Amino acid sequence: MYCQVLIPIHRYKLLEQLAVKRGVKVTALVRDLTFGALETAYGPAEYQAAADADAAAWTESVRKRVEGRKRAKQTTPEAEVDA
Repeated sequence: MYCQVLIPIHRYKLLEQLAVKRGVKVTALVRDLTFGALETAYGPAEYQAAADADAAAWTESVRKRVEGRKRAKQTTPEAEVDA
């Protein structure tokens, strides 16, 4: 699941400045700040459980994608080459 957030220009500029200071992209900074706030709000144990569940979901998603591509390759006939 993804979330799009609209940030007013002047506060976005503050984010840009902080991102430059930290040597990261603004999106990475916002993600890190958000994750830090969630860990503070819910505590390390509950936050880690959510992070572990996210990692497992990502692994499963990649596995299914790889399996789907493998099946597609097996069912796709080879292209014939004219001599």
